[in-house]
Amino acid sequence: SAFGAQQVIMSNAAYNMVLERGQEDWDSEFQRFPRLFEGHESIPGLTYPTTTFTDQMTVFLGNRRVDIKQIGRAHTAGDAVIHVPDQNVMFTGDIVEYHSACYCGDGHFADWGQTLDNIKAYDVDAIAPGRGDALVGK
Repeated sequence: SAFGAQQVIMSNAAYNMVLERGQEDWDSEFQRFPRLFEGHESIPGLTYPTTTFTDQMTVFLGNRRVDIKQIGRAHTAGDAVIHVPDQNVMFTGDIVEYHSACYCGDGHFADWGQTLDNIKAYDVDAIAPGRGDALVGK
């Protein structure tokens, strides 16, 4: 809501997580970390997608192709990565975090390693992780 996005794209798995327990998760986070919710009254509520996908989808930002894919579970069942082929960059969300201890309450530890291998197979030049500095270079 802070970005005033016209479009919100979400995997079907992530959308189902929002429907199933989104408000419950919001309430839990708010109670545990109230300092992170300063100005919470200005937040209009949960974010719902305008578009969902299963497995993968491609969007074009002008002439730039952007591939959004689910390549395995890791941090959550709804994880997706965004690959920008012409720049050979990948946005991984919390599948990859740099110098950060991540919350793993929804983690799929048996799958996470394979998901990281799937990211590695892209042989990208840079990764924008969910937290921490960009990872540039092989």
